[in-house]
Parts: sequence; C-alpha cells; structure tokens
Amino acid sequence: MASTAVARRRGWTRIVVVALVVLSAGGCQWPRDADGTLDRVRDGTIRVGVAHNPPWTIVEGDGREPGGVEVVLARRLADSLGARVQWVPGGEAELMAGLSERGLDLVVAGLDARSPWAQDVALTTDYLTTDEVVAVPGGEPVDTGTHLSGLDHVVAVPPGENAWQSTVERFLLDLDDDEVRRLLDTHRAGA
Repeated sequence: MASTAVARRRGWTRIVVVALVVLSAGGCQWPRDADGTLDRVRDGTIRVGVAHNPPWTIVEGDGREPGGVEVVLARRLADSLGARVQWVPGGEAELMAGLSERGLDLVVAGLDARSPWAQDVALTTDYLTTDEVVAVPGGEPVDTGTHLSGLDHVVAVPPGENAWQSTVERFLLDLDDDEVRRLLDTHRAGA
C-alpha cells in the first residue's frame, strides 16, 4: 500500500510540475530567436542572400534586381512583415557562410531538403515538391512517365533563429501550390 501512495504522490507531483511549466511558459515568447531576427526584420529590412539558380533565382550581375520564383516569394514574405528586402547576391558557399555568421537573414538559391548546408544553417520545411522526369528533346517538354526523383524545395535561415524560422515556414506552408507552380512555369518560360 505504501508503494501505491508513493506512486500516486509522484503522479500528482508530475501533473503539478507540468501545469506550472505550461502556465509559466504562457508568459514567455516561444519559439525564440537567439539574436532577435524576427523582431529586427519586422517593419525593418530583411537581408536576403540570392544565388543564381534559374528558374528559382535569377541574378543577372548587372545591378538589376534579381528575379525568379523564390525572389518573388521573398518579396511577398517581406511585404507580409512590413519589411523591405536588401538583396545580397553571391555564390551559394559565400551566402551560407554569411547566413551562419548572421550577416544574412534568409538565403534563396533553389535549395532542396538534401542540401549539404543543412549542418551549417537551418533549412525550412519543404514548401513545394517537384519531380525530376525523363523528357524528350524538342519544343514542349514531354513527360515520358519515368520519374527520377522528387525535390523538396526549402530556403535557409540562420541557425537558432527559431521564431524567425517558424514565421518563414508558416508563410511558405500557407502558399498555394498551384500559384507557386504557375510562378515556376512563368520563370521557366523566361517571362
């Protein structure tokens, strides 16, 4: 009987501890950013690294603003936060170093979830899956029905910026897949 009473007391103790944790967490902002990225970019500036990888990202190198599917999405994200975008063009390795050192807030580069950078930066949940298929040469691409693999498209954020990453992921996951595919078709066509 003594062991039953001890077990009940431990059970109640666990319930009380969990309740206290939940109640105390209610006053805390969760998730949190290690360096306050979300608070800084909201109504401010998002520093977006962009590497050339058409049709996802198009960097001309002649001083013009970049283009491509993910550039459009980064602009929309900024608009949703009342922020402006500061574009930082560069090579993927250079941009990922800048992201991990917190010199950038976001990198768009046509990345997929199998990116080798996943150990250095934080990758978002995939927002779109595209199939790589065997096609025949010619005018219009013809799907032969042979699918090689699927690519899960992601963007990169600084590690430890959990509130920022959650905000970016919510934005991406709220996107309409058909709209993103239309953007993709438009940028593939060079429009």
